[in-house]
Amino acid sequence: MPRNPREWIAVLWPAFVSACLLEMVVFAAFDPHDFNLFGWQVDAEERDAVYSLAFFAFWAIGIGTGMVTWALSRSSEEINRWQRRVPLTLPLPGSPPNPDYRGPNPPPSVPPGSA
Repeated sequence: MPRNPREWIAVLWPAFVSACLLEMVVFAAFDPHDFNLFGWQVDAEERDAVYSLAFFAFWAIGIGTGMVTWALSRSSEEINRWQRRVPLTLPLPGSPPNPDYRGPNPPPSVPPGSA
C-alpha cells in the first residue's frame, strides 16, 4: 500500500481522470434507458443512479490498475528494505556470529537448584 500522500495521489488522480473519460465515452454510446439488467428496465428517474454507480465502478477499476502499477514500479530496495535489518537465516554452527542478527531474546536463565 502506498505510504505517503504523494503516492496515494499518484494512484487516485489518474484513476479519477480515467473514470471521467470512460464515463463520457460509455454513456455517449449507450443510454442507460436502453439497458435491461436481469429483467430490470432503467427508468428515466434512475438514470442518475446508473451514471453514479458506473462512475464509481470505473473509478474502482482504475484504482485497482493504479495499485498494480504502483506495486510493479517499486524498486527492489523498497521491496526488500526490511531484509537489511534482519537476516532471514541463523548463522551456521561453527561460523562467526552475525553482528546484524537481532533474534529473539534468550530465555532468562534459571539459577541452579531453584527448580
